[in-house]
Amino acid sequence: MTRNYKEIVNQIIKAYSHRIAKLPEFIRIMETHSLMQGLNGLALAALAANDIDATIEINNLLLDIEKGGNIEPYNLEAA
Repeated sequence: MTRNYKEIVNQIIKAYSHRIAKLPEFIRIMETHSLMQGLNGLALAALAANDIDATIEINNLLLDIEKGGNIEPYNLEAA
Protein backbone atom coordinates (compact mmCIF):
# COMPACT_ATOMS: atom_id res chain seq x y z
CA MET A 1 0.00 0.00 0.00
CA THR A 2 1.38 3.41 -0.90
CA ARG A 3 2.21 6.14 1.57
CA ASN A 4 -0.82 8.18 0.43
CA TYR A 5 -3.23 5.49 1.57
CA LYS A 6 -1.29 4.96 4.80
CA GLU A 7 -1.52 8.67 5.62
CA ILE A 8 -5.30 8.61 5.19
CA VAL A 9 -5.61 5.40 7.24
CA ASN A 10 -3.53 7.05 9.98
CA GLN A 11 -5.78 10.11 9.97
CA ILE A 12 -8.87 7.91 10.32
CA ILE A 13 -7.32 5.82 13.12
CA LYS A 14 -6.01 8.83 15.04
CA ALA A 15 -9.35 10.65 14.85
CA TYR A 16 -11.11 7.51 16.06
CA SER A 17 -8.66 6.96 18.92
CA HIS A 18 -8.98 10.56 20.05
CA ARG A 19 -12.79 10.40 20.04
CA ILE A 20 -13.21 7.10 21.87
CA ALA A 21 -10.79 7.99 24.65
CA LYS A 22 -13.46 10.16 26.26
CA LEU A 23 -16.64 8.28 25.45
CA PRO A 24 -18.79 5.71 27.25
CA GLU A 25 -18.85 2.18 25.86
CA PHE A 26 -22.20 2.40 24.06
CA ILE A 27 -21.00 5.36 21.99
CA ARG A 28 -17.68 3.64 21.28
CA ILE A 29 -19.62 1.01 19.35
CA MET A 30 -21.02 3.71 17.06
CA GLU A 31 -17.56 5.23 16.68
CA THR A 32 -16.17 1.84 15.70
CA HIS A 33 -18.82 1.61 12.99
CA SER A 34 -17.76 5.07 11.83
CA LEU A 35 -14.12 3.92 11.71
CA MET A 36 -15.11 0.92 9.63
CA GLN A 37 -17.19 3.04 7.26
CA GLY A 38 -14.26 5.40 6.72
CA LEU A 39 -11.90 2.53 5.98
CA ASN A 40 -14.49 0.86 3.75
CA GLY A 41 -14.84 4.08 1.76
CA LEU A 42 -11.08 4.19 1.30
CA ALA A 43 -11.07 0.53 0.22
CA LEU A 44 -13.75 1.31 -2.37
CA ALA A 45 -11.71 4.26 -3.65
CA ALA A 46 -8.67 2.00 -3.95
CA LEU A 47 -10.74 -0.56 -5.83
CA ALA A 48 -12.08 2.12 -8.18
CA ALA A 49 -8.48 3.21 -8.82
CA ASN A 50 -7.61 -0.43 -9.57
CA ASP A 51 -5.16 -0.53 -6.64
CA ILE A 52 -5.69 -4.13 -5.67
CA ASP A 53 -2.87 -4.23 -3.09
CA ALA A 54 -4.35 -1.29 -1.15
CA THR A 55 -7.85 -2.75 -1.42
CA ILE A 56 -6.69 -6.04 0.07
CA GLU A 57 -4.65 -4.42 2.85
CA ILE A 58 -7.47 -2.09 3.89
CA ASN A 59 -9.95 -4.97 3.82
CA ASN A 60 -7.58 -6.92 6.08
CA LEU A 61 -7.67 -4.00 8.53
CA LEU A 62 -11.46 -4.16 8.44
CA LEU A 63 -11.38 -7.89 9.16
CA ASP A 64 -9.09 -7.29 12.14
CA ILE A 65 -11.51 -4.71 13.54
CA GLU A 66 -14.49 -7.03 13.02
CA LYS A 67 -12.65 -9.73 14.99
CA GLY A 68 -12.13 -7.29 17.86
CA GLY A 69 -8.51 -6.58 17.05
CA ASN A 70 -6.75 -3.32 17.73
CA ILE A 71 -5.23 -1.60 14.72
CA GLU A 72 -2.39 0.85 15.04
CA PRO A 73 -1.36 3.72 12.77
CA TYR A 74 1.28 2.92 10.18
CA ASN A 75 4.89 3.85 10.79
CA LEU A 76 5.32 6.32 7.94
CA GLU A 77 9.07 6.44 8.41
CA ALA A 78 9.16 2.91 7.01
CA ALA A 79 6.73 3.69 4.16
